[in-house]
Amino acid sequence: MKAILGTLVLTGVLIFGASTIVSAQSPRGGSNAASPAGTCTGPECKTQQQTNPTGFNLAVKIKNPLKVNTIQDVVRLVVSTIVRIAIPIVVISFIWSGLQFILARGNPTALGKARQTFFYTVIGTLLILGAWAITNAIVGTVNLIAS
Repeated sequence: MKAILGTLVLTGVLIFGASTIVSAQSPRGGSNAASPAGTCTGPECKTQQQTNPTGFNLAVKIKNPLKVNTIQDVVRLVVSTIVRIAIPIVVISFIWSGLQFILARGNPTALGKARQTFFYTVIGTLLILGAWAITNAIVGTVNLIAS
C-alpha cells in the first residue's frame, strides 16, 4: 500500500510539477545581452524595449507562467493543486479500505486493519477539505478587505 501511494504521489508531483517549468527565451532576432541605447532596430524591439536607469535597452521580457498576480491567487493555486492530487488518492484509499472489509471475511484482525484504513482515509479527507475551505475563506476575506 505504501509503495502504491508513493508511486501515486510521485506521479502527481511529476505531472503537476512539470507544468510549472519555465524556459526563458530571447525575442526573435535579438540577443540575451543588454545592448546600448538605440542599437536595436527590429519591430520586436519597439514593442519589448524598456529603458532602465543605466541607459541600456533591455530586450528581454519574462512572462508570468502561473497567470497569478497576487499572493492570494498563489495560495489558492497551490491549495487547489494539492486538492487535485489528493482526490484520486482519497478515492483509491476508500476503494482499498472497502476491499479490505470484503476480504476480511469476519477475521477480527483483518477487520480492525480495514477499520483503521477507513478511519485514516476519512481523517485525511477531512483535513484536505478543511484546508481547502479555510484557504478559500481567508483568501475571500483578504480580497474583500483589499477591495
